[in-house]
Amino acid sequence: MVDLVGGDRVAVGGVEAVGKNREFAQAAFALFDHGIKAVTGRSLREENKELFKEVSRLFTVRNGIAHGGEGPFMNEVRRHVATAGQVFAWCDCLALADTDS
Repeated sequence: MVDLVGGDRVAVGGVEAVGKNREFAQAAFALFDHGIKAVTGRSLREENKELFKEVSRLFTVRNGIAHGGEGPFMNEVRRHVATAGQVFAWCDCLALADTDS
């Protein structure tokens, strides 16, 4: 659900977007909670807290690489690739559930 907040501000599922590009002022991993729930009615955080925590860790490492020049260890890379695969599988289930109705 999209709510008009005022001016050039809108909120999607309680997450506020601002400006012309509607940039969301929320951590990327958190979109797997309120953001996706606003669209699908389901939340990764509510359905699989451990996977949600791993997604948070994945984005933390990603930000360290992209913005801090940090380099991950291979065991971290394997773990985060597995996390991404699990999240894609969860998203596939959302898509399948949507086509079933």
